[in-house]
Amino acid sequence: MASIPKNIAIWGTGKEGQAGLSYLSRLYPDADFTLIDKDNEMAFLPSVAAGDFDLIFKSPGVSLYKPELVQAKDKGTCITSGTNLWFEAHPDACVVAATGTKGKSTTAALIHHMLQKCGIHSVLAGNIGKPLLEVEPQDVTVVELSSFQTADLEHHPEIAVLTNLYEAHLEWHGGREQYHKDKMRLFDLSDETTAIVSKDDEAAKSYLGDRDNVFLYGSNVGDLIVPAVLNKPHNLKNISAAMTVVEVLNALSRLPVNALDDFKPLPHRQEIVGERDGITFVNDSISTVPETVVAALEAFSDKPVSLIIGGEEKEQDYTVVSTAVKKYGAIKVFCVPDSGTRLVKEVENSTLCMNMEDAVKQAIAAVQGGGYVLLSPGTPSFPIYQNYVERGKHFKKLCGF
Repeated sequence: MASIPKNIAIWGTGKEGQAGLSYLSRLYPDADFTLIDKDNEMAFLPSVAAGDFDLIFKSPGVSLYKPELVQAKDKGTCITSGTNLWFEAHPDACVVAATGTKGKSTTAALIHHMLQKCGIHSVLAGNIGKPLLEVEPQDVTVVELSSFQTADLEHHPEIAVLTNLYEAHLEWHGGREQYHKDKMRLFDLSDETTAIVSKDDEAAKSYLGDRDNVFLYGSNVGDLIVPAVLNKPHNLKNISAAMTVVEVLNALSRLPVNALDDFKPLPHRQEIVGERDGITFVNDSISTVPETVVAALEAFSDKPVSLIIGGEEKEQDYTVVSTAVKKYGAIKVFCVPDSGTRLVKEVENSTLCMNMEDAVKQAIAAVQGGGYVLLSPGTPSFPIYQNYVERGKHFKKLCGF
């Protein structure tokens, strides 16, 4: 920054915003700070657009493409984030960054866990929960980055991992093409970044071209013992991706075969919450795109399934879900508002339910002979729930757990 900022706005007052306020207050103790949140945002938009702030710290949820932010940048306002500030403060840190539409949290957690098992000091932060500004770098800093965080990233990690690339957050990014571009920015910042992508991801491989430092992963986990709770197709890919990171860091020989014995899967991700009367209840509330519904059906296809889908209407294409329902056979689908009114017409074997309570009740009745009651909504939680966590907790409560 050319000069010391006098007027600083913190846009977003959640965990990231609070971390940014604390950090910038120490860095610029004489500056005036303005906190902008959803309650007062409209009042401050003219000031933002006019360039009244020298610096704006933007939380990830605030779209980089808001017209007022674009105007502010054109007027010379510095727009920054917790991720960029941390990289600037720690230019020599060894960073492994994981991104992707789905699976990035689990993959990041697996990388951190495996590195620790190899005797490597690591820390886990970013989108997974702990703001990056609140951690000090270790031998390896493992960072989960959302598309919101990669869109304006100015510093490259040593290793970047891509789990997959579907469609999500299109309103924030302004469309599918920009969303994909913002995700892949993680790999664009420097050819020195080692890229780790799925061998099945033709688009990513094509995007990376003939770079020398590209490593491909599949579902092969070698001699590593995989606990039953993790032994699902999507998780085998996540494990393989994490092992590839360990290999790139020349530590694979130090990874114990039982390294995953004490790994705790993250909640709301194909989480088996309990079993009663031959029925297994599965909470996959973090499922917000159709592709993750298909992954869940694949993982639990050994018994009859009562699938609960629906939520915020995002006009997503559920053809892949309908195809999967046909493929796996013994599946009954229970659709909840708001998108349920459309999905019941597009997905076979579907019933429209009034709400989550009604869906759980009917789903349980449909598998009385034994099977799964599976919440895998395939869409965000609004407006019924604040987030996928609240939705998942409500589902578990309704199921009696």
